[in-house]
Amino acid sequence: MSVSSGTARRAIGCAVLALGLAAVPAAAAEVIELTQTGCQFLEPEGMDHGFKTSRKADCEAINAKSGDGRVAAAKVITLNPGKYVFRVANRNVPYVLGFWLREKGYNWLNPIHKATKLSVSGGGIATGTSRDYEVDLAPGEYVFSCPLNTTPDYKLVVTGDITQVDLPPDRQSGLVDVQGRLGDIRGIGFVRLGREDIVRHKLVRAIVSAYQREAPPEAMRNGEPAEGSSGGDDINA
Repeated sequence: MSVSSGTARRAIGCAVLALGLAAVPAAAAEVIELTQTGCQFLEPEGMDHGFKTSRKADCEAINAKSGDGRVAAAKVITLNPGKYVFRVANRNVPYVLGFWLREKGYNWLNPIHKATKLSVSGGGIATGTSRDYEVDLAPGEYVFSCPLNTTPDYKLVVTGDITQVDLPPDRQSGLVDVQGRLGDIRGIGFVRLGREDIVRHKLVRAIVSAYQREAPPEAMRNGEPAEGSSGGDDINA
């Protein structure tokens, strides 16, 4: 059987492309380091309060008095969507600890939540050791804590960008939906970044401008301004 030179070249090209793609390593998950001391995580609270604990009940009593105020003053961890490894360390708590990350409002007693909402947990963090927890985070609000060390529930927010929506054309982005539902409520606002906010490199600015001049129909259906509407230079963040 004879093979034309054109067919052979195409076959070789496909093989080279496949080898090139196979050689590209998968993006490594970003590592988020968290440290536990008695009854708290250091990173969101910004300081070690020096709480003394020898058992879970000690922390329950401490947090009943000060937990709400500390959470109100704590730093909210903000991340982009993607894969992460939470590396949780037990610095000096004299018993085995754990870690629990879940979507805001998650109830472990609710079977629907178990089937539809994210929850990652585990124990086994002895004094002076750490453990990794891998998770793929989508835009939304989350909380994390240690039930064994009885810390407060700290806030974690994963931001999103409606220009990066990859849903089918007949499905609306949750980011678009929430803007429509909550946009008129006093006290809630949305920040939209434009071309002028891109300062990393002029090439990035040029690319964004090019896509904004001719947005694809899919983007229009997922929240980009329709023909005749305003906001042409906005990128939603």
